[in-house]
Amino acid sequence: MSKYELLLLFYNSISDSGVDKFFPLLIEFDIFKHLNKDFLFNSSLDLQVFEDLKQELELAQTIKERLAENEMPVRVSLNDL
Repeated sequence: MSKYELLLLFYNSISDSGVDKFFPLLIEFDIFKHLNKDFLFNSSLDLQVFEDLKQELELAQTIKERLAENEMPVRVSLNDL
């Protein structure tokens, strides 16, 4: 994958249209490990948004796991947080 394709995936995944379903997949498969941060438009802000979303995803997964332990069906997405 080219550095530009990776950059497009990055911005798509943190957008409103990609954050709920696309972002978790890219995190799960560690797609951004080779992302060159020098190509980001505003690297400090963009990386902060990325890290915040990643923390929210981890929190949503933890909540879902704990509720599943209690056998309570639930659908938790990033938009619910």
